[in-house]
Amino acid sequence: MKWTIEFSDDSLKFLKKNNVNEDYVVAKIKLALRKLRGENVNINIKKLKGEWLGFYRIKAGKLRIIVEFRFHNNIVYIDRIDWRGNVYKWKFLNKSFMEKKFEWHGKPSNKEEAKKALGELRTLGGKIISEHQ
Repeated sequence: MKWTIEFSDDSLKFLKKNNVNEDYVVAKIKLALRKLRGENVNINIKKLKGEWLGFYRIKAGKLRIIVEFRFHNNIVYIDRIDWRGNVYKWKFLNKSFMEKKFEWHGKPSNKEEAKKALGELRTLGGKIISEHQ
């Protein structure tokens, strides 16, 4: 089964700034996929909880790789790469105003809320355009 590996802008920025080879990270991802398939491979991977629910952490020395495995379409999304002490801090600092609030489920947002939510999106490098803007 063929998987696509996607890097967030932040993860690519970290790799470039710290001179970490992209192939090194891809090799760790491939090992993690084998582990998730049930193979006995030497990789430290953990399913995360709380604010990082739905993500996995891969340890590689002092490096931490936070990934999301999208099993339904065979995509691995590398959300964050950072050093051991810094990797988890980022998500808490950029918490969405809609996150962890059940009131948003099944309720359409008004124009102000939609504008704020679209402003928070990191996908497409901020190129998302809305009629609410």
